[in-house]
Amino acid sequence: MVSDNSLDFVFSFDSLVHAEIDVIDAYIDELSRKLTLSGIAFIHHSNIGAYPCSVRLTKKLIENKHRKIRPKRVID
Repeated sequence: MVSDNSLDFVFSFDSLVHAEIDVIDAYIDELSRKLTLSGIAFIHHSNIGAYPCSVRLTKKLIENKHRKIRPKRVID
């Protein structure tokens, strides 16, 4: 119900601590579409280190956001 490229700021503090990793992954995909080019997402998860793929999920949000700005360039 939120238009793509319409959010300047997203804030989440411990609201995903009980979500499974596939749900968190889906949220990150959705956030990538909803944030404006200059939008910022602050997502706090007190136990994200328990997920072996936490770094991958963080990079995924950054890379998805980066692709919207510069489609040809890839972040290392």
